[in-house]
Amino acid sequence: MVAIGLLGAGGQALAQTQAVDPDAELKAKRPPHERNIAAIEAERLAFQRDLAQREQVCLKRFFSSGCIEQIRTEHLREMRSFDLRKETELQALRDIDAEIRARVRARRAEDKTGSGS
Repeated sequence: MVAIGLLGAGGQALAQTQAVDPDAELKAKRPPHERNIAAIEAERLAFQRDLAQREQVCLKRFFSSGCIEQIRTEHLREMRSFDLRKETELQALRDIDAEIRARVRARRAEDKTGSGS
């Protein structure tokens, strides 16, 4: 009965060491970037709603072409800005994922060389 208790405790310790994710610190870096992407998209939608309202005001004017052109220019400039900010965050996520994949490959290679000997 004592041997079973020791084996059980050793089994739990083994399970706990295997349950620890070696890439947890990298995976923990993902949520801030994901939140930033969501915030950028929310900003984009708010900007587009604001622009649509301003466009409606412009269209009510007799001479609206200058106002509409200004809105279009601002739209293009801001969309580029949103896209660049989002791409920066997406690149950070891709870098994290690439580092995780590299670590997994290294661990697999290490396991193959270690168990093949």
